[in-house]
Amino acid sequence: MEKEVILTQALFGMGNANHDHYHRHNVMNPNSMMMDTLKMEQFQGGIKGTTLQAVAEQSGGLSAQPGGMVNIEDGFNIRRGIGMLRFQVTRNSLSSVELVVLGYLTGGSGASMEGIPPETLFVPVRAWSSETKNVQDNHGFPLASTSITSSQQFLLGDPFGQKKLKAIRPMDVANEALGFMACEEDGIGAQYDGTLGTNLAKTVVSSKTQNLNPTHHAKELLKLATNTGITAQKIGMENAFSESMGGVGIQEASLTDNEFFQAMMFNLGTSNMMNGFQGWSVQEIASVFTNLPQVLNLDLLNPTTFTQVNNLMDSMDYGRITNHEIIACELAFLTVHLLIQVGLTHLVFSATNNPHDFHGLQGSDDGVEIINGEFGSVLSNDDYAINRVEQFKQLLKAHFFAKYSTGYVHSSHIMNVMVTCSVFGETSVEIFFNGDQNNGQRFVNATYCINRTSTNITASDNGLAEAKNLMTNIRDHFA
Repeated sequence: MEKEVILTQALFGMGNANHDHYHRHNVMNPNSMMMDTLKMEQFQGGIKGTTLQAVAEQSGGLSAQPGGMVNIEDGFNIRRGIGMLRFQVTRNSLSSVELVVLGYLTGGSGASMEGIPPETLFVPVRAWSSETKNVQDNHGFPLASTSITSSQQFLLGDPFGQKKLKAIRPMDVANEALGFMACEEDGIGAQYDGTLGTNLAKTVVSSKTQNLNPTHHAKELLKLATNTGITAQKIGMENAFSESMGGVGIQEASLTDNEFFQAMMFNLGTSNMMNGFQGWSVQEIASVFTNLPQVLNLDLLNPTTFTQVNNLMDSMDYGRITNHEIIACELAFLTVHLLIQVGLTHLVFSATNNPHDFHGLQGSDDGVEIINGEFGSVLSNDDYAINRVEQFKQLLKAHFFAKYSTGYVHSSHIMNVMVTCSVFGETSVEIFFNGDQNNGQRFVNATYCINRTSTNITASDNGLAEAKNLMTNIRDHFA
């Protein structure tokens, strides 16, 4: 049965003015003791999953040095139109898929409650799919089961063409490292300047939102490194590395796997449109999904009903090398991934790993306390939304606090955080260390343009450096 893609809702609202954002990309910096642990287990018959996870937690992070200001159409210091398109995708009679695409508006004479000018561009930012299957419960009664099946960002380069940016997904780092190896084998390693597939000036790239998690990013690269080491002495490092890249964990979906991109590209007859792609006009979307006027909701574009939050006055500006900013950025990117992973649209919470805040370790099973406030599910009438919140808490402990609550002096931090995270708008992180509320700082991340600010985007030189770092780690520790 051919897929049928129906636009069911087009909801538009307004983001707030924000400080300029700065690029920070995922890095992997394992110390020699961690690498020795992996190497020892490798010699003893195989690396345990728990060991790989622990090393990834300590190795993965964000670059301490900000990588230059993020360019975005019209700048960050404006109230920007943001939109959510919801589609029903019918595949067969036993299941149905709902696709949600988030994006922002640029160009035109301005969106308002009166309408959106047809020449206005809708820039796709991220998307997720949820699948509903008809199953039976323990008593044989029909039951609808819904789960999130995929989630991705659409990485874009500099809209002004001023910066040389590239994608730095685990797959991209691996491809660049393989390129280095091949060129060194041919004696031209110094001339290698990267692969075209990661050049964001030439293309738009789909990236799993899981790549926003520094632990996941590091874990995929560590898997490659250790798997390569097992067979490198038999068939050579380049061949071993190439074989290791065949693992499913590192692979990425094609843009054409996304039904919205697929429908737009097919109907507009522009198979090469991804070269220099910067979005589709509202008129183009309406020509493909002709019921757009019927499902369009502009109520949230009323500035008198939804007054501006002054993030420029109430939050810190970006661009410094401080623990406050680096960790706040990491938490902002991680939480907007975890929201979709568990099926939430937004969540307010406070958290601490300071034992003084919960009467010592006796007040907590794991040394972390998380208190949630308001939240929302991606599903309407979700009776199990609170279960999603509890799952979010456990993932946050495993992927964030496990890293900062360890015995490793270099990464251990006693902290309190207050977070308002949202997949459709902005994410606010307030953070203070060592129980001192006077050193608290608040940062606001424009979630609505994560395709520009993602930790999976960096300058070309940085991307090549990370690939060389991976190659060096393999040679020094595993080959």
